[in-house]
Amino acid sequence: MLLKLITKCLEIRRRMRNYYYTRLLHIPKGNKFRIHGPVDIIAPEKIKIADNVAINHRTYLNGSGGIEISKDVVISAHVKIITTGLDTSNWIERKDGSIVSHIDKPIFVGEKCWIGAGVTILAGVRITGKGVIIAANSVVNKDFSEDNVIIGGTPAKIIKKIEKHL
Repeated sequence: MLLKLITKCLEIRRRMRNYYYTRLLHIPKGNKFRIHGPVDIIAPEKIKIADNVAINHRTYLNGSGGIEISKDVVISAHVKIITTGLDTSNWIERKDGSIVSHIDKPIFVGEKCWIGAGVTILAGVRITGKGVIIAANSVVNKDFSEDNVIIGGTPAKIIKKIEKHL
């Protein structure tokens, strides 16, 4: 009896969390959006999420510069998608006490992408290839347009081409 009650409570909590994030991110009805656990979101009004996207716990989405996530994307736990950074163009010439300005650049994640646990995607990155897998704990700081590849490392680079089409 107690196990049934706990199971029911957990299901209610999951549904409430999904409802909250669906409203926060303006996900249209009928979209197969799933969120598992707490997620930190900055500027949700600048984040666009397509159908059949799953976001796992402790993910950080900084949408200040704009984030677009295509359909059939899985975002694993502890992923950071960061659209802001510091303008380092005059870093060496700056004088003591000078203010360094922030820059915002959009991020795009293509269809059927799987972002592994602990990945960091930095401002301005466009992953336009379909079926891209990003290995756990990678740092993505440049664009990738190739389809069906595994990328990984710090900074991320193509590790392997996936022969079977996803």
